[in-house]
Formats: sequence, structure tokens, C-alpha cells
Amino acid sequence: MGRKKSKRPEIVSRWQTYHGKGDLADWQRLMQDLGISGDFRSKAQCRKRAQALIRVWVNIYDFLDAVDNGSPVQFFPNQHKLAQYTVNESKIFPKRFIEKGSPLAALRAKIL
Repeated sequence: MGRKKSKRPEIVSRWQTYHGKGDLADWQRLMQDLGISGDFRSKAQCRKRAQALIRVWVNIYDFLDAVDNGSPVQFFPNQHKLAQYTVNESKIFPKRFIEKGSPLAALRAKIL
């Protein structure tokens, strides 16, 4: 049986395409897609509100799939449930590709 093809390079590219350069519009879209309400008129407001992302439990693979397909985002009730799912499904976003200041840093749960 052959080795399973790694999803890691694809997921990093998908995130970069989704979040773009991290402009205001990119941040506003992320907040909207995650259901975080507010009047975000600047990147600073988005980043400040990004602290709320620490308590948002979504799998990045599934989040991007939902956005691409126009389907609802699956939220997990807590970090433990997200971690179980993420490990069982082998959908772990590689930590080394998370840039400083990226919303992924806040969204990243302690999985392992």
C-alpha cells in the first residue's frame, strides 16, 4: 500500500489564497466567514478583535472547504473536540507555516 499524499503544501497555499495579503478586506471577510460581528473599519480593529479567535474552534481544512462551497462552517464546542477530530482526520495545519501576526496564530489550537 502506498503512502498517503501529504495535504500540507496544498492547505498552506489554500490559506494564502483565501487570506491574500492580509489587507483590510481580507480580515473583514475572515471575521464575517467566522461569524464574528462588528464594524471593522481598520486592520487594527480586526487584529484587536482577533483575540476572539482564540476561542473559535474550527478546523482550517474544513473552514476553507466550507467557504469554497458556500456551506456552513463547522464549529467545535471546545479545543479537545477539535483536537480529536483534527488528529483522527489527519487535518493538521503545519505550525511552521503560520506567520507572525496571521489570524492563524490565534485560530491555531493546541492539537498535539
